[in-house]
Amino acid sequence: MAFSQSIMTEGFIDGDHRTNVGFNCSAFVPGSNKFKPGYYVGGQVSYDFYRWFALGVEGGYLESELKSSGVDVGKFQGGPVLADVLLKVPMDMNSFVFTPYGIAGFGALFSNVQSGDVITNNGRIETNATFLMKFGAGFDIILYDSVVINFEASYIYTKIDFNEKLTNQSFGLGSVDLNAGFVGGGVKYRF
Repeated sequence: MAFSQSIMTEGFIDGDHRTNVGFNCSAFVPGSNKFKPGYYVGGQVSYDFYRWFALGVEGGYLESELKSSGVDVGKFQGGPVLADVLLKVPMDMNSFVFTPYGIAGFGALFSNVQSGDVITNNGRIETNATFLMKFGAGFDIILYDSVVINFEASYIYTKIDFNEKLTNQSFGLGSVDLNAGFVGGGVKYRF
């Protein structure tokens, strides 16, 4: 099925203002041996002020196994919330619009540790809300006027303070740098 170029690129290449709402799933690839690979699911909303510039917000859920001293401590669960700046380069490919972009996000990571079997009934491990930075790149493929397929790879950084409130037990978690990558994709709808 072929679409005319005017339908595919109408207003978009010219810089029409649009709101984008999306959902994505990504693999969580940690750079620290304290975390095991996990997953992330999230959503985002952005607004195209110009064809090359957008602002947005995103949030989601992240889960990974937490490990220390060779022991599986439990599940690390996080909820990142970010404000994003996107720089885009939309390109008319006749039957679709291909848009590579760079993204920078700043916000917070709210997290907790769901204790595993190795933590007996002698306390818990608490975490703090931390400042979070994200940098990445990706591309959108606009197949119809409003439907977008998305791929993104990004890097996040934050420092998490683990407060072990345990009796007769310690995992030596302390303050841990969370350097991690996300690789995944999703779909967006443009209004």
